[in-house]
Amino acid sequence: MQRVHLAKDKWDETVPDELTRHWKLICADLVDNLPHLEIPRHYLYGSTITDPPLMSEAVAEEFHLLGFSDASERAFAAVVYIAAMNNSSTVVSLVTSKTRVSPSKQQSLPRLELCGAVLLAELMDAVSKALKIKFKSKRYWSDSTITLAWIKCEPTRWKTYVANRVAKIQQLTNPKEWNFVPGTDNPADCASRGISPADLIDHPLWWSEPKFIQNQVDLMQYNELPLEIHYDCEANKESKQVKKVCHIATSTWPSDILKRFSTLTKLKRVTAYLFRFPKFALSKTEFSLKGTPLTAAELRSSLDVWIRLVQFSAFESEIRSIKDGKLVHRKSHILNLNPFIDSRGILRVGGRLKHANLPDGTKNPILLPRKSHLTYLINHKAHHSSLHAGPQHMMSVIRQDFWS
Repeated sequence: MQRVHLAKDKWDETVPDELTRHWKLICADLVDNLPHLEIPRHYLYGSTITDPPLMSEAVAEEFHLLGFSDASERAFAAVVYIAAMNNSSTVVSLVTSKTRVSPSKQQSLPRLELCGAVLLAELMDAVSKALKIKFKSKRYWSDSTITLAWIKCEPTRWKTYVANRVAKIQQLTNPKEWNFVPGTDNPADCASRGISPADLIDHPLWWSEPKFIQNQVDLMQYNELPLEIHYDCEANKESKQVKKVCHIATSTWPSDILKRFSTLTKLKRVTAYLFRFPKFALSKTEFSLKGTPLTAAELRSSLDVWIRLVQFSAFESEIRSIKDGKLVHRKSHILNLNPFIDSRGILRVGGRLKHANLPDGTKNPILLPRKSHLTYLINHKAHHSSLHAGPQHMMSVIRQDFWS
């Protein structure tokens, strides 16, 4: 029906041929196989109506309500079983199931799995209220580790879509009752992906029981998340005693600091003093932080630091390719400059001038992005040093060391 709706045909138009053929196959399969399907009235009976009861209600010592959820791109589903146990045996019977078609608007599979978990929580709540049985426990299973991690943490940590559904689940269930089950042992997989009536009649996973449910001890077999997902949930749990902070580095941060400086001289001097401070703090001898004048090497090193940061921010992919011994991508706008990295870790312009009788900085100028604030400070410095010379002279002065 959803595919008919998505076809957007008018009410008096013929259904597409592919959908017509598919519908006729479904109808024929139902007519041929559905009459052979038998469902026992009593939960504790065998697989057919004629089978004797496997366990009477008086013999059962305890009852457990078991639920499974699953989702696919086509639908999400929930199925509920009742397990009756005594010292010698366990009988598991199908109670009910519910399947809903996935929304026509594309959703990620983890979100669909979460919708299946909501459906299971609502279905289990309805079953437990309808059956006049005192259940010793309720267990919920899903094969989605992402969904389980969502459920076991505070809803406020997630975005609105996930938070609302997690809050609904936690309102109806205890997060500790949710467990992980492999997809091969999840009976809800049959409903979410769909099976034909012929396969449904004798399907062992759907009618009988998941293989791992044999006795009360085995109910605990899949009672925990996989280690890495469980740890992630616990590590991010809010606590007054322990707080974990994640720092994220972006490629735009150098410009935010650079814009605080109006001149290149001030930038170099402040940076040089910052790098001098560890030496001052760890020195066992008398060492003045500001008493000793800054050396030319310190000023050059401070400028090199900012050049490397700005270059990595603007030419990250090119620098990584060169360091890995690969060619610069052919779509890179600096490909024609034959860039290379020198011994100081600075990206420079290559070319045929390497054999010229010129200073190294002139033969292979430092490559800088045109719109960087560091480039502006260097140009501003050259403009004042050349006594406000014209554009051509300014260009020749800057090109002795830099290329932008």
